[in-house]
Amino acid sequence: MDEKQKRILQYSAMLTAQIFEMFQEEDCENYLGDREVNSVEFGMALMHANCRIFKTFFGETNVNLLEASHMCNSLAVEYLMQYGKISKQDDEESDDE
Repeated sequence: MDEKQKRILQYSAMLTAQIFEMFQEEDCENYLGDREVNSVEFGMALMHANCRIFKTFFGETNVNLLEASHMCNSLAVEYLMQYGKISKQDDEESDDE
């Protein structure tokens, strides 16, 4: 595993830990564990958060929800081409691990 992939997986683990904390730690400011959370609504909220992150931290000021989703899909394809089970010649679906 190269350094770039290590950083990507570290960021992923850190983000996942923060989201899990929202559901598991009662002292978390954004605790959701006592609510019934709809998976579709939560997924949409993640997409909106992603769009805000692109705008705020990466200067993509003109990006909208659909464009942010497209950017993530492009990044997923790039990641899988470099580290996953697909190649430029192989367009079959693949797991992210």
